[in-house]
Amino acid sequence: MATYKELKKKFIDHLMGVDLYKMNITDLYTYACILKTVDEMEQPSCAEAMKTAMEPILNYCKAGNSGSGVFGIG
Repeated sequence: MATYKELKKKFIDHLMGVDLYKMNITDLYTYACILKTVDEMEQPSCAEAMKTAMEPILNYCKAGNSGSGVFGIG
């Protein structure tokens, strides 16, 4: 059985090979919706984005609490 990444790669390769000039407006709309969905699957979730944004602040606070902060207080 194929993994998620393998299936996604095959699907994207298939989409790249589609001749857009032979498509009608409905097919082009469906193609655009599929591309948008694939792009959204690549984006991090809100929780992941928030965690990534907060990590530097948390690390700074931890360093300050251990006595190795900016002013050496601790």
